[in-house]
Amino acid sequence: MKTLPVYLVTGFLGSGKSTLLARLIGSGPFPRETSALIINSAGPLPLTPAALQGAAGRVAALAGGCACCASPWALISQLRQYAADPGLARVWIEASGAANPGELRALLRLQNWLALRRVTYVLDATRPAHGWEHQARHAEVLFINRAAQIPPAALAGLRQGWRADGDVCLDCAAVAAALAR
Repeated sequence: MKTLPVYLVTGFLGSGKSTLLARLIGSGPFPRETSALIINSAGPLPLTPAALQGAAGRVAALAGGCACCASPWALISQLRQYAADPGLARVWIEASGAANPGELRALLRLQNWLALRRVTYVLDATRPAHGWEHQARHAEVLFINRAAQIPPAALAGLRQGWRADGDVCLDCAAVAAALAR
């Protein structure tokens, strides 16, 4: 089985994860035809956000809870199917808004046939959730969504809450560049 590159996108519900993925997949270094997407929803029904319909060459939805604790084997099973597909070059995982990014990261790293490339945390600048720094500490890239809608001092405060060795991105092009490294 080939080594499958995986990109994990995390953030609280409504932060803009689906919108970011819809813009990233199909852009520059991430061709749509060779990208797959797994969307994890915490609800009982598998929902694919409208923004992601047709966004990738293959799209799967996992429901019934967070992939980190409620359905880890469903996630691994889907990833195995994608790894067996010679036409795929990468997989994107949109984590549930309630997911524990640290547990997901550990689960993915336990699979020696997966290569976890980068974890991106999406933060809605207009309504940063309490404790976002704790969730974001597992990411290498922080995407501050809707940054233009808050005062510069508030944006500086969000940047200050982020770790010094990570990338801070305010637009999709910067996220794509950070992930392509």
